[in-house]
Amino acid sequence: MSTIISWPRLIVALSFFANFGVAQNCRTAGTAAWNPTLRNIVADCPGRFLSPSQTFVVDISKDGEVSVTGLSGEKEFKWRGPNIDPPAMLSWSPKSKAFFINDGQGSGLSSLFAFSGLERMGSLRINPSSRPPCPFYRRKNGCPNAPADPNVWGVGWADGGENVIMLVQATASEPCGQPEKFMGLIVRESDGGIVEELSKPKLKARFASQIPAAMFGR
Repeated sequence: MSTIISWPRLIVALSFFANFGVAQNCRTAGTAAWNPTLRNIVADCPGRFLSPSQTFVVDISKDGEVSVTGLSGEKEFKWRGPNIDPPAMLSWSPKSKAFFINDGQGSGLSSLFAFSGLERMGSLRINPSSRPPCPFYRRKNGCPNAPADPNVWGVGWADGGENVIMLVQATASEPCGQPEKFMGLIVRESDGGIVEELSKPKLKARFASQIPAAMFGR
């Protein structure tokens, strides 16, 4: 009997099953996920993610605790977001001034997007609530208050790291909108403002190399 993966689960399944079989020996921790800039965080496995400039490092403990440290004598940055519950993925900005995490929340069947920008005086600018993509998505789809917020994944970086490429899609339960019509967004790194909404064809034309081919169907 063949297995059919529904659209709401298709994106996350690609990273979840890659991690599941090898979580105990941690071989996939830190390896490339959907693209070379997006790296796997594996359950029960520590991960270490060096910035492109090799001046900062994000450490994820086996319990999902996040710490960010400067490697040139700076004090440790303070992560005020929640612990990560893998499977998850992390990507550093090409400019090494920000990173994002796609938190699979234990199952890999959902994603909570957390963005952190490194500020002066050892602080982190953190957005753990997937704003503003969620309200934008809800307005576009005419969603009532009851359904769950959509899943949000960071895919990578555009314009030299000035903007984040995102996918926004309805959840498997209490969906808001139609899962097969996922939304692509370009979001500013500096303030979270939405720069551009991308249709599926436009997303494929511009960023197909960074997104699993199965997302676009045949």
